[in-house]
Amino acid sequence: MRLRRDFLRSVEAGVIGLLLIQAIRYLYGTLYAHLNSADLVRRVADPTALVNIYGYVEPSTVERELLAVSIALLTPLLAIMLARTLWSIPLAVAVAVIGRTMALQVPDSAPLAAALVVGAGLLYMVLIVIRRPAHFPSMLLLGITLDILIRALNDTRDLTWEPTRIVFFNIPNDQFFLGMAVIVLILTSYSTLTEVEIQRLEESSPVRGTLSGWGSFALGAFFFIELTLLGLPNAVARWSNTNYAAAVPLILVATLLPLIPSVRVRARSFLGAFDGVWRGWLWALLLGLLFILGYRFDGYLALGVLVLAQFITGLTLWWMMKPATSGLPNPTPILALISIVIFALLSAGDYFTYDYAYVRDFAPPFDLLEEVLRSLKDFGLPLFLLATLIVCMPMILERRVIPWRDGRGVESFLTILLTIAIGIGGANLAAIPVVRRPDNLDCLRVGSLNIHSGYTLLYGQNLDLLKETLSVRPNNTDVDLDIILLQEVDTGRLSSFGVDQVEWLARQLRMEATFFPQNEFLQGLAILSRIPIREMRGKLLTSSGPQGAVMMVELSLDENPFYVYNVWLGYEAVDENGQPLPPELQDQVIQTNELEQIIVNNHSPDFDDRIVLGGTFNYDRNTPLYNFWQNQTTFIDPFANLAIENAKTIVLVDGSSARFDYIWLMNIEPQPRGVVIDRDFVASDHRLSIVGIKRTPDAICN
Repeated sequence: MRLRRDFLRSVEAGVIGLLLIQAIRYLYGTLYAHLNSADLVRRVADPTALVNIYGYVEPSTVERELLAVSIALLTPLLAIMLARTLWSIPLAVAVAVIGRTMALQVPDSAPLAAALVVGAGLLYMVLIVIRRPAHFPSMLLLGITLDILIRALNDTRDLTWEPTRIVFFNIPNDQFFLGMAVIVLILTSYSTLTEVEIQRLEESSPVRGTLSGWGSFALGAFFFIELTLLGLPNAVARWSNTNYAAAVPLILVATLLPLIPSVRVRARSFLGAFDGVWRGWLWALLLGLLFILGYRFDGYLALGVLVLAQFITGLTLWWMMKPATSGLPNPTPILALISIVIFALLSAGDYFTYDYAYVRDFAPPFDLLEEVLRSLKDFGLPLFLLATLIVCMPMILERRVIPWRDGRGVESFLTILLTIAIGIGGANLAAIPVVRRPDNLDCLRVGSLNIHSGYTLLYGQNLDLLKETLSVRPNNTDVDLDIILLQEVDTGRLSSFGVDQVEWLARQLRMEATFFPQNEFLQGLAILSRIPIREMRGKLLTSSGPQGAVMMVELSLDENPFYVYNVWLGYEAVDENGQPLPPELQDQVIQTNELEQIIVNNHSPDFDDRIVLGGTFNYDRNTPLYNFWQNQTTFIDPFANLAIENAKTIVLVDGSSARFDYIWLMNIEPQPRGVVIDRDFVASDHRLSIVGIKRTPDAICN
C-alpha cells in the first residue's frame, strides 16, 4: 500500500516537475524574443509596415505578458492560505495541467498559459515541501530527467509546445496533452483520497517540512545550474568538447542516482567521515573544482567531472529543507520568492556574459550598472562558482544532521532498474544518425548563413525555416548543400530555448558538424559538412567590442588538402558623435590583419591549397577591407559580378541593407552560373549565400 502510494506521488511530482521545467525554459525564451521584437517595433517610424513579418509582436502584448508573469511568480504566496487544505495539491496540479493544455489549444496565448503553468508549478513545489517533503527532490530530479528524454527524442529541441507536432505515440501534441491532463487529474485525485483514508486510519500526524532560509537561496542557484548547464546534456557536451550522444545517458544516470536510497546511504557514509564543521565546505570545494576542471579541460575527462557535478548537485536538494516547527507559521511560501529572485539574478548574469557588448547606454544614475554589465565578459565560470557556493550554503551551515536517509530494499532495487532503463533509452534516443555523403564529389555546393541565434529579423523562431532554407533550393529544385558555414549559432542558451542549433541542424540534414565557441561555450561558429572532417582549429581574434573569431577545418575530399575557414568579424566602431574611429582602433581592421596572418602561416609560401573563406565580415564591398581581399590577395569573390541590389545579404528592420557576408575562393573554380544570394527564403536577418564549386578545374558540372 505504501509503496503504491509513494509511486503514484512520485509520478505526479515528476510530471509537474517536467511541466515546470519546460514552462520556465519556454517562458524565458519567449519573453526574450518578444521583448526584442517589441523593442525593434518601437524604433521604427511606421510599425504597421512590420505587421506581416514573422515574429512581429505589439508592445502592448509584451506588457500584458510581463504583467501575467509578475502575477504568476507571486502564486506561491497562495500556499499561506491553502497549505492546510487537503485538496490544495490537486488544485495546483489541475491548474498546471490545464494551463499546459491551454498553451496548445490556444497557441496565440501560449506565453500567458506558460506563465500559468509556472505559477501553478511553483505553488505545487511549495505545497510539496510543506506537506510531502520526501517527494520534493523527486519532483525536480524526475522533471529534469523527463525533459532530457523529450529533448533527446527531438535532437535537443522541445517540440511539445507546438500543437500539431507529433512527439509521442503518433498523437498530435494538443490531443496528447489533453489526454495526459485527464490522466494526471485522475491520478492526483486517487492519491489524495488515499491520503484521506490513511489519515483516518492512522493517529500519527504526517511529517511536515519547510524550506530553510539559505535553502531558498540554494534552490534558486539549483535552478540556475540545471537550466543553464547540467540539466542540458548538449550544454555539458559543449563544455567538455565531446558529443551529445555520449552526454545524454551519463547525465540521465547522474540525475537519477540521488533518488536511489542505497546511493544516498553511501554518500552519507562518505560525508559522515568528516567533521561537521568542514562537511559543507568540502562539498562546495569539490563541486567548484569539478566546474573548474570541466571548464578548463576538454574530452571525456571533462565530461566525466561534469557528470559527477550533476550527481553532487542533485544530492544538495535534501539539505534545502528542514522539519517544520509545529505551532509556527511556515515561511516556505515567502522564501520561495527569494528562490525566484536568485534564479533571475544569476540567469541575467549568464545572459550578459554572452551579450555584454550590446548593453546600451544608461542614463545617470544607472551608468554604473551599464559598466557592470559590460564587464561580464568571460565571467561564465565565476558565475557558476558563485552558484556553487550558494547551492552548498545549507550544507555549510548544517553541522549536525545529514538528511540523506535509507529506504526499503525494494525501493533501491526498483529505482536502480529504472535508472538503467532510462540510461539505455536515452542512449538509443541520442544515437548519431548516419551521415549522407555528397551525390557528386566533383561538383559541390557551399553555403554561408548567419542564423541570428535561431531567430528571424523580428525574433520569430527560425529553426524549421533554416532546415528548409539549407536543404531546398529556389525553383523547387532539391539540391542539398554539401558544406555549410554558420555564424551566430547558439548551442544551449536559455535565450534560445536550450536548443543546440548545430546538433539539431546536423542531425536533421544528416551532416557532420563541428563548432568553435566565441563567447563562453554556447555561442559561436559552426561548419556542417557531408565530406568527412579531418581536423578543426579555431582562434579568438582581438576584440574590444563583440568577440570575433575564426575556425578552420580540413576536409577529406581527396588526396590534396581542402580547407574551409569560417569567420565572424566585429562591427565598425564609432565615437560618441557617431563618427567612425580611426582604422588602427577598428576591431575589423585588427581582426582582418590577424585573419590574413593566420592564413599566411597555414598556407605559405606556395599558397597552392584549395581554400574556401566565408562568413560574416560586417563590412560592405565598397570599403577598403573588401578591396584588400579583392585586390591584394589571390582570393576571388564569385559574387563580384552580381548587381549590388542582388548581392546584399543583410536586411535590417528599417529597410536598410548591405552585403556583410562573403564566400571567397582560392585555387577553386566556381561552377558556371553556380552563384546565388537566396532571397526567397527569409530565415534570418541575413540571407543565404551559395557557391557551386568544382573539385578539379576539368570537372563538368550542370
